[in-house]
Amino acid sequence: MRRAAFLCVVALLTGCPTVEPAPGTAFLGPWDAADVDELVLTAAAGQVVLLGDGVSQVTLAGASDVFATALEGGVLTISASGDVQLTVPADIDWTVETQTGDVSASGLGGTGTVVTDLGEVVGNDLVGSLSVQVNDNAPVGVHLAALPSGGVVIIESMLGPIVLDVPADTSATLAATTGSGSVDVTGVDFSGTLLDESAEGVLGAGDGSLRLVTGGGDIALSGY
Repeated sequence: MRRAAFLCVVALLTGCPTVEPAPGTAFLGPWDAADVDELVLTAAAGQVVLLGDGVSQVTLAGASDVFATALEGGVLTISASGDVQLTVPADIDWTVETQTGDVSASGLGGTGTVVTDLGEVVGNDLVGSLSVQVNDNAPVGVHLAALPSGGVVIIESMLGPIVLDVPADTSATLAATTGSGSVDVTGVDFSGTLLDESAEGVLGAGDGSLRLVTGGGDIALSGY
């Protein structure tokens, strides 16, 4: 105990970098959903699963190593490694950043952001704006339940394929480009230019925006 206290004093006096708390020492919730407007999750490795629901609490499960959690100003920040499953209110904004591991998000209605260096991204029944960045050749598959007026979806992959399913009556501008692959647009009211490796035009009245870019992979935009 004395040695630990001594080291803390030394760190304060010398400006030495602080050490992350050991796994298992961080607060693991639950958190009152009324206090959480936004989630920011950083995961070093492992699968991330986000489930949006009409819950009264934000719950965390499955994380083998949770290094830190904090709730401040409505923003819940979690730093973890290993598989993580979070159940959150459906309408919160959310950000997930991973180094390695797949990301799955379902039933979420707020603005979402995903950045992964190595891992597949799957989105199911999402409503709202979305930004996805994949820095390898893993696939991205997103099913939008709706795109609100003015909503923006940006999916960028270094080399992987992109599949985006949207309601047939989606209203948005479209810009899709692949460096090596094909672009396919079906089942939507599309007017514009469709080439082998690009598509540019408008869906419906063009209220929102869809931007799909990959350096090497097929792009499929489908209406349902």
